[in-house]
Amino acid sequence: GELRRDSGNELSFVDLLAQVKELGDNQVQQANLPKHLSIFGLNTMPPSYLQILWKLSAVTEVNFYLLVPT
Repeated sequence: GELRRDSGNELSFVDLLAQVKELGDNQVQQANLPKHLSIFGLNTMPPSYLQILWKLSAVTEVNFYLLVPT
């Protein structure tokens, strides 16, 4: 409530996630994304981030480079 009210017109991550989920594949393609997206070293990621990356992966290559503890 109050945090969102204090942020003014800025989009919160919740707003961004809702907008990305509603985008059609054609709209995502028109977003001028890079051909490749690389994610380095994350061993955990919130499901909401994965949802955004899943949507982006329909139009751009998404690579994860993860640490492997041995």
